[in-house]
Amino acid sequence: MYVVMSILGGGGTVRILLRGVPVADLVPIEAGSISSRSAAQSLADLERRSILRRGSGSAWGERLERGPSLRGHSVIEDIREEREGGW
Repeated sequence: MYVVMSILGGGGTVRILLRGVPVADLVPIEAGSISSRSAAQSLADLERRSILRRGSGSAWGERLERGPSLRGHSVIEDIREEREGGW
């Protein structure tokens, strides 16, 4: 998701494929095209219609910082050590 947001934040477009067939394009919103109040109203409407459920926002940062762990160790570090040590 971070990569997608980075592409969109840079002004790029992301094409969504379903079994190799294009089904949608994600495009960035142009600056000034939507006010913060109308965005809040749109989100509230989607939430009311059970199309969207907003999160608390507190867990996302932790997910980006930490990798998976195995027995208290970072899986990424275990893989790096294995690669450096050979088979």
